[in-house]
Amino acid sequence: GFLQEVKLSPRAAISGTVVTSDGDEIEEASISVSASRLFRTYLESDAQAVLDALSYPATLSNGDGGFVVWVDPDVSTTAAIYDLELVPPAEAMAPRWTVDSVQIADSESTSSLGTIQLPPAAWARGVVRAGGEAVADAEVRIYQIDDNASLCEQLALTADTGCEPTARLRGIWRSDDDGWVAIVVPDVDVL
Repeated sequence: GFLQEVKLSPRAAISGTVVTSDGDEIEEASISVSASRLFRTYLESDAQAVLDALSYPATLSNGDGGFVVWVDPDVSTTAAIYDLELVPPAEAMAPRWTVDSVQIADSESTSSLGTIQLPPAAWARGVVRAGGEAVADAEVRIYQIDDNASLCEQLALTADTGCEPTARLRGIWRSDDDGWVAIVVPDVDVL
């Protein structure tokens, strides 16, 4: 048999250019999209289930640092709000970063973020040890707790429960054969 015709809503584009803190374009930065925490609070539980089932778009920036990702402008008739995770390649020596709360004007337009300048980087290195012995191929993750109270204030307006601060993943690294790991994170002294 034939399937019933399904009409899909037009998608909207989010575009921008990713650059280092010095203004250098970043080629092959990974850009991934997810529904923002704030947006989830606006939705009923059945619409949140729809969000959980979605495959979110991801792309890589081109040679000029430019990118375009296509998203749904709304979910269950509610205007969507997205977060973009920007992960530069290791050779860029730039930190991972998040662009929060990107809203789509309408499905007919491109929402341009313009130039997204990543924060300055801080570097550290050390040996991963367990019981005094170096550990090869250990995974090291660093998170940053969002101390921005405005998100919790916004969430408190729509949620009946307390607000937990958001933990942002700032990087994942693996130690080498000798246990050494080198990390790049946003420089908190300049944020």
